[in-house]
Amino acid sequence: MVLISKSPEDTIKIGRKFAHILFPNAIVALVGSLGSGKTVFVKGICQGLGITQEVTSPSFALMNVYQNHIVVFHFDFFRLNSLKEIADLGIEEFLFANGISVIEWAEKAKSFLGNDCIWVTIERLPEMEETSKENWRRIKIEGLPEHLKTRFEN
Repeated sequence: MVLISKSPEDTIKIGRKFAHILFPNAIVALVGSLGSGKTVFVKGICQGLGITQEVTSPSFALMNVYQNHIVVFHFDFFRLNSLKEIADLGIEEFLFANGISVIEWAEKAKSFLGNDCIWVTIERLPEMEETSKENWRRIKIEGLPEHLKTRFEN
């Protein structure tokens, strides 16, 4: 599934809608370059789950935790350089703690995370960068089971 966001506000709206199809122990693997809108998408997910805490990139902390009726574990693997560093974090205890795990720079841990993730790739549209449409993003969602895809599209 591919969506186009025309602004950070659109990205938040898409994240809010996406939140409604997430479930306990869901792992959302985010991929995108610096400034592509990964954290903005996470803000939308948290808003969609009724979380009112400020959502910030956990680049230095490696993980932020947000909570309402469900816990969101927000990881950022940008500063990690190896699978060993990722494994040493002990994230398995969070991935299966009945919350939702959202991982920025998840491509660094693809073999560690396995195939049960929902992969969300956010990329700038290069053809739009020199125009007034520089905030446009392509958001590609992969790994959604068919029944969730149908719920999201409706």
